[in-house]
This record gives sequence, C-alpha cells and structure tokens, in this order.
Amino acid sequence: MEYRLIYCSRNRIEGSEQQIAEEIEKILISSRRNNEQHNITGALLFNGLAFAQVLEGPRAAVEAIYATICEDNRNSHNVLLETGDIAKRDFARWSMAYSGPDSNGHLYEHLKLADVETDGAGVAKRVLDLLKSVVHAHV
Repeated sequence: MEYRLIYCSRNRIEGSEQQIAEEIEKILISSRRNNEQHNITGALLFNGLAFAQVLEGPRAAVEAIYATICEDNRNSHNVLLETGDIAKRDFARWSMAYSGPDSNGHLYEHLKLADVETDGAGVAKRVLDLLKSVVHAHV
C-alpha cells in the first residue's frame, strides 16, 4: 500500500523575483534527488506566498521527508491537510512535478490557502485536483 501526504506552508524566501526563482530551483533539484533515492513521487505548487505539496510513497520515507521540510527555514506554518494510504500514486511519473506562479497564475484563484483553518480537507482536495490538472496537462 502506498501513502500520501498533502500539506501547505507559508513562503519565507525573501529577495528579488530572480532570487526567489533561484531558491525554488534549488529546492526542486534537492527534492528530485532525495525523492528518487527514497522512492517518493509528488508535486509542488508555489504561488509566491505559499507552498502546497503532495508527497507519495512508502509511509516512513514520506514522513521523514516531511519532517525535513518542516525544519527548513524557507517555509513556516506547515499544516497537514491530508495523510493516508492510497491504492495508487497520482504522480508516479514525477520525482517532483512543479507548478509556479509564472506558468499557471490564473489557476490559483481556485486555491485559497487561507481556508486551511476552516476547511483543511477541502483545501487538500483542491490542491490535489489542481496539481493533477496542471501536471497531467503537460504530459
């Protein structure tokens, strides 16, 4: 059985647009390398203000990666939106797919991370649906 974890967090990366983009690229390079080593797949959404991410794979590996993410000072206020066993992975082809503000800004209207406190499950579904639609459109 596979395991999925969905979370969101606030962005703490500061600097110019280019500096932020460079830091996001560092995150993606590191994530892809680490995820491949631990049989983790997933997708990252970044809208400039917040991150939302889906991680899939062996439970212990996913939880270990998430613990590392929580300790990373480039984000804060991490909120678990959903965890649990899944029958199959939605992002099996990607060590870490990515959707950022440049590529799909209009799609973020459907994702209101401020709703986390009142509707975490609803936000988790929107994050998952949004990432699946964006990522699978680029196959």
